[in-house]
Formats: sequence, structure tokens, C-alpha cells
Amino acid sequence: MTSIQSFKKIITALFMGLVSGLTIVLFFKVLDWIQIFHSTHRHYIFLLPFVWLILKLTKKMTLYFPVSINEIYSTTPLTYKYWNKFSFFFNFAGSVLGHFSGASIGREGVAVSLTSSLAQLFRLDWMYWRGIVVASSFGIATGSPWIALVFLFEVFNSNLNQKILTLIMAWVGCLIMQNFQVPELLPKFFVLGVNSFGDKLFFVISAAIIIGIVSRAYKAIYFNLKNRFDQQSIWLSLGLIFLTSIILFNPQFKDIHSLSLPQFNQLISGDMSVDFIFHKIAFTLFFVSMGFWGGDFVPSVLIGSGLGIILAKYFSIDPTFGLMLGSFAFFCGLTRLKWTALTLTALLVGFHQLIWMYLFLTICRWFSGQSSIYTNKN
Repeated sequence: MTSIQSFKKIITALFMGLVSGLTIVLFFKVLDWIQIFHSTHRHYIFLLPFVWLILKLTKKMTLYFPVSINEIYSTTPLTYKYWNKFSFFFNFAGSVLGHFSGASIGREGVAVSLTSSLAQLFRLDWMYWRGIVVASSFGIATGSPWIALVFLFEVFNSNLNQKILTLIMAWVGCLIMQNFQVPELLPKFFVLGVNSFGDKLFFVISAAIIIGIVSRAYKAIYFNLKNRFDQQSIWLSLGLIFLTSIILFNPQFKDIHSLSLPQFNQLISGDMSVDFIFHKIAFTLFFVSMGFWGGDFVPSVLIGSGLGIILAKYFSIDPTFGLMLGSFAFFCGLTRLKWTALTLTALLVGFHQLIWMYLFLTICRWFSGQSSIYTNKN
């Protein structure tokens, strides 16, 4: 690669990092407003059938464009070439509508799809920039450029130049996030070392197996439901979503709506119920399988963290130890991205518990099965 080509690619990475960072900040700020609106209202939940129909018709009446990480991962140069030129605006508006109506979905998938649409809008070479764009936008959405580099390493084959460009793009985007004071999903916390080595080891093995099996079941149900929902009639789907909106209108399910961000504040105090985790898994599975536009990262962090706390209490282990190990374990099981999950955990609590993190995520990955929701393999 000549010096002129290198310079152009560096400028492109800087520009993409700037635009991607600003876009993700705007999207996250809108979601914050939605959470505030949801705190004092409930009737928006009856918009679910109408929003789903809008999303379904938008996909049907336009040229193809991806709305999830696994669709972006599977995109070829030919399909990339024919993405709808308005895909960025469709993704942004459709994802906002999905969250506003209360669908239990994540946000990192939207960040990746928005940035990928920008890459198509600027006519970048997809096969060269795909890994850079996907990894960088994931890193920006999670708040760390190092996550982007690890994600690139685990998911894509890349050369040294692509790794450098990924780090540049992610770093610029993360600086934008910090400048606009976008809060972290989970605040950093200190893990108490109050349990014996034997108790910790027993907990690590047992809890990792349980979370691994739960994530394996989640993926199996997800792939099965997605195939069924893709094949069934639009009227039956509308009926199911309308019935779900009636169920979710019940005050006891208010915490399940959208990202469930207020529940993240309860994690540090060790306050989490089995019922909430069960409901969060069930409704997230339904909405993601049904085709609402969004990701699985935020729900997976909440589910994994909650399971870690619940299992820690059951095994008489310090809840912060369970929270640390569970925080990104369910995500690891869903995606099989052990090193990304390990880095996310280490950046959350520090590196002094690294051996326990590694052992926990390794066992969880063993029992989670070979499929991945990000690479769409099953």
C-alpha cells in the first residue's frame, strides 16, 4: 500500500469514526429520552403491532438492507452494492420506533447497522472495510476502542493495516462518546474477596455451566422461532404481537419494556429476581425473533449479570463476584466471543480477577454450543 493510499485510508477512518460517533451519540440520546418518557407512560405499548407492520412493510417494499449484526456479517459485495440508499435513515427511524413502542431489544446491533449504512453511503470497498466498520462501531457502542480491536480479531480475518484503521476509527468515535458524556452501560465496581478459593472454584464451574446451558437453549429457541415467524402469515404475527402488547401493559411487566436500563442500577446492589430474568429472556427472544430491529447485547448483559447475582446468592457467594463473572458471560454464550467478553469484563472491574474471568468464560463457552447469533451459524 502506497503512502498516498495509506493517508487516504487514515483520513477515511478518522472521518468514519467522527460520523459514526456522532450518529451513535444521537441514537443513544434519543433512547435516553425514550426511557424518560416510558417512566411516566404505559399506553405506548399498544403501538407494537403497528410498529412491527411498518418495519415489515419497509423491508418488503425496499431493496435489501441489513438490520442486525448477523445480516451485516453475511453481506457479500453484490448485496452490499444494492443496499437501499436510504438504509441509514430506515435503520435509525425503525430502531427508534421499536424502542419507543417498548420492544425488548438491544442497541449495539443498531449502532453497527447505522455505521455499515454510512460505509455504503460513502461507497467504501466493503470487503476491505467490513471488519473495520463492524468492529469499530461495536467498540464505540460499548465505549472502548480496545474492544473493537479484540472483536476484529475474533470475528474477521484482517491484516495489520486494517487493525490500525479499526483502532483509529474506534478511538475517534469513543472520544466523541466521552465528549458528550454518554454513560457506561454498567458502572465500574469493586469485587470483594470474601469467599474461600474452594467456594469460588465450585461456584465458577457450576454457574458457568448453568449460564452456558441457558445461552445454548436461548440460541436454539431463537433460531427455531425466527424460522417459524418468517414463514407464518402476517395476520397471525400481528395477532401474536397484539396479544403480547396486552400482556406487557400489565404494570408487573413495565420493567421489561425496551432496554430495561433502570434495572441496571439495581445490579450493583445485588437486587435481582428470578422472575424478571425469566421474563426478560422470554420477551427478548420473542421480539428479536419476530423481526424488530435491534441487537442482543444490552439484554444479554442484563440477563448475564442477573443470573450471576442470583446464582451467587444461591451458592452463598459475594454478589459482586457473581455480577463480575456473569456480566458478559451470557453474551459470550450467545456469540462465542470469549476474548471480547473477557476484555469487557476486565475493563469493567480491573485485571486482578483475570484467572477467574477466563476460567468462567471458557467453561461457559464450552457448554453454549457451536452456534453464534452474530455469525448466524446454527
